[in-house]
Amino acid sequence: MLCVCGHVVQQIRVVCCCQPVIVNVAVDVSPQHHSLIIGQAGHSLQQMIQRTGGTIQFPSHAGVSDTQHRGTVYISGTLNSVCTARQLLLVADLFCFVFLLLIDVPSLLRR
Repeated sequence: MLCVCGHVVQQIRVVCCCQPVIVNVAVDVSPQHHSLIIGQAGHSLQQMIQRTGGTIQFPSHAGVSDTQHRGTVYISGTLNSVCTARQLLLVADLFCFVFLLLIDVPSLLRR
């Protein structure tokens, strides 16, 4: 898993207290996509959390009011769970971008 997440290691803040090692990572996800990624009633977010075993906090749930960090999503857990959650978030963010682009393109072509 490290080969996929090798560049993440530079962002990692490791907190060692006996075992296991808990890793915290901040990931930038477009704020416009947050509600789509979280899903209706938080269903999609809960599935990601169950699948990865980590903790995923979006700015509105993390108590972040600073507009500079409103796109930052916080992930914590084992290195494996954090890498998996990060990949899921980035893929979901890209999917939202492409999906919204496909919806907007026909309206742009009509102009």
